[in-house]
Amino acid sequence: GKAPFAMAVALNKCDLPVAERVVSLQQVQDAFPVYKVFETSAKLNIMVTDCFMHVAESVLQLKQQPDSQAKQKKDCLV
Repeated sequence: GKAPFAMAVALNKCDLPVAERVVSLQQVQDAFPVYKVFETSAKLNIMVTDCFMHVAESVLQLKQQPDSQAKQKKDCLV
């Protein structure tokens, strides 16, 4: 079976006016309904840490699950 993994979607450029954005928050939520979506701005440092922390906390939760295949995995992809 496939090992569980932690993932979030970062919708970058939230500092731009809505009219200038290429995709809407709703489009991203519809495309990725099972993942937590963060509207971020690397330029203004908005929600970047929150997004990273969500993934980090999810990884820790996966590793604490009994018989988790995530414990056996040594690689990390960021």
